[in-house]
Amino acid sequence: MQLKPVIRSEPIDSAALFQYPRSSLEVCREDGMKRDLTIQQAQADVAGYLTAKGPAWSGLEKHYYLVTHSVEEVGELARAVINLEAKVTEPRRRGLEAHSAEKLAVLRDSIGDSFYHLLKLCVAYRVDMQEAFELSFETIKKKYPVDRRFRSDSR
Repeated sequence: MQLKPVIRSEPIDSAALFQYPRSSLEVCREDGMKRDLTIQQAQADVAGYLTAKGPAWSGLEKHYYLVTHSVEEVGELARAVINLEAKVTEPRRRGLEAHSAEKLAVLRDSIGDSFYHLLKLCVAYRVDMQEAFELSFETIKKKYPVDRRFRSDSR
């Protein structure tokens, strides 16, 4: 199956941005979190949320803002990883003294924030993130095939 990326770089009418199907997945857990959420369902949920918030809040037409905010979130993710590894000892580094469970919670939060902002960028440009991932992952697998001679777990 040949996948074709859907990319739109010209300015978008904000009213036409949210043409994604709504998720049919029901809330399944007591904490309100969904199970088995696909990338497309997550993107549809983000699109629906941004529609509800409105264009003034979402900032979807400010593409530079979307990218810089995404980079900021990835920076927070990097800090979370550095704090977990504890190989960098800077006395003023925020979060360095937290317990391991707290550091993992920050890492999880940073991953979620980064994913949300990537989805938001996909909504703004009308890029199907699942399709983009599938195309990229296929390229990565072809470029770097699995070589069992280099596996340390001897499978």
